[in-house]
Amino acid sequence: MKKIVVTFLVGFALLSCKSVVFKENLFEEDADFDIQGNVKTITCYQTIKNEKTDSLKVILFYDTSKKLTKQIDHYKKTNDTTGFFYDSENRLLEEKSLRKKGQYSTKYIYNKKGNLLSYMQLSKGEINFEKKYFYDKRNNVISEIRQEKNKPADTSNFEIDYKKRTRKLNLEENRVIIKSYDKNGYNIKSESPFGIIVYEYYKNNRMSKKTNYDKDGKKKFENIYLNKYDKFNNLIEIVVITDGKFYRRDTNVIEYY
Repeated sequence: MKKIVVTFLVGFALLSCKSVVFKENLFEEDADFDIQGNVKTITCYQTIKNEKTDSLKVILFYDTSKKLTKQIDHYKKTNDTTGFFYDSENRLLEEKSLRKKGQYSTKYIYNKKGNLLSYMQLSKGEINFEKKYFYDKRNNVISEIRQEKNKPADTSNFEIDYKKRTRKLNLEENRVIIKSYDKNGYNIKSESPFGIIVYEYYKNNRMSKKTNYDKDGKKKFENIYLNKYDKFNNLIEIVVITDGKFYRRDTNVIEYY
């Protein structure tokens, strides 16, 4: 079953401070919220063509300082509640989710510059997964170490070319992934042994189009993102058109203080 995925901007949005150059569009198809105005709650619904889901809706709760404090995932037979906790500088420190099989949480650690150094996923207090980040002088990630419980650590090292605005990840067997960025630091192209993905954006830097090509340059599919906003310029709808046909609609019902 596909779950409604709501992206709270943690990950790369909290990776570094204002001097960040390169941003990652890891969740370009999901609803990420840079909220405007005094938002109290956002209720999210999702409709996907020819796909059943047991996820009915997601409700996000915000305090008066625009921090996400709670998320409730509603399913047909149960609910899942996640709490969000911050430090004195409004940086996310922990997410806690109480589920049937016990307490799950994710903890975040930062350095003095505000860069995210690591996050850990825990179950009943035991670390199941940890990811660590290392930065250059411009606060861009140049290395990542992923450690899954009872498995060898996996390290990724990035080569950054600031003149060409590219990041290169070296893989095994002399394979590479090269990402190119625009003047605003957004990913506009990703080249890998499997093909090429090209991204386009609206003026507000939300994605407008994503085109996938195979390794021979033949177009595989194209997504167009049609967005609607309310009077406060908050996102209230995303319609995804794949190869000219409707694929998905995300609807956000916003309540204000």
